[in-house]
Amino acid sequence: MINIYKKQDYDFYGKMGKYFADKSIAKELDAQLYNTENATWAIYEKGGEIFGFVSIQHLQKYDLLDNFFILPEYRNKKIGTMLLKEILQYQKQELRAITRNDIAFTMYMLNGFDVTKKNGRFFTLVKKDV
Repeated sequence: MINIYKKQDYDFYGKMGKYFADKSIAKELDAQLYNTENATWAIYEKGGEIFGFVSIQHLQKYDLLDNFFILPEYRNKKIGTMLLKEILQYQKQELRAITRNDIAFTMYMLNGFDVTKKNGRFFTLVKKDV
């Protein structure tokens, strides 16, 4: 089941706190998880267990797809695709994403993103239609 969080209250941080503090996730994402007041989160969870999550940070000029992570034991089970399709419903303006992950790159391309820039191993992608 995918749950959406727009207001990051105690329930959100109670569920997500350990992932915000997990250094292995930060290492894999090349950045620490973060949150803003203008974020929308999609969290795939079942029976109180989290399988993966993603956020859209609603910025002034564009939305940023970020904090996209599927726990290793749940990868290759279409959870990432389900999360992406769900979070795309909350896109308010041009949506940007940055990735170096081949699987994520393919998933983005299959869901209407276009490559705008490549910097080393990193691709910047944009999805304009809202």
